[in-house]
Amino acid sequence: MMPIMPGKDLIQHEWSKHGTCSALSTQDYLGMIEKLYNGLTVPDYFKKPSDSAHTSASKIEKEFASANNAPARAFRVSCPQSEPSAVEICISKDMQYQARPSTVKECRAPKIEVRPVP
Repeated sequence: MMPIMPGKDLIQHEWSKHGTCSALSTQDYLGMIEKLYNGLTVPDYFKKPSDSAHTSASKIEKEFASANNAPARAFRVSCPQSEPSAVEICISKDMQYQARPSTVKECRAPKIEVRPVP
C-alpha cells in the first residue's frame, strides 16, 4: 500500500474517513484501492516528462479523466505553491469513477509546473 499512499497516517486517514463506511473489511477496501491504482491509466506525457511545462490543473484533470474514460471532474490536482503534489480520484462506494462534489476545493493556481523525472 505504501507506493500508492506514502505514509501510514494517510492510509489510516483514508480507511477511517472512507473505508469504514464502505461495508468492506480493511483488507478488502485496501485491496480495491490497489486494484483501482493498478488499473489507472496515466496519460503518456505524465509518465516521464522530459522537460518542464506549465499547464493548468483543469487540463491535467481533463487528461486523466479522458485517459480513464471517467466523468469530467473525477480527478483533482492538489497544488500547494503552484506545484502538483497529487492527482486525487473520486470514486463511488461501488468503486466506479464519479464526478467530485462541487464542495471539494479547486487548485487555485493559474498555472502549475510539471517537472521532468530524473
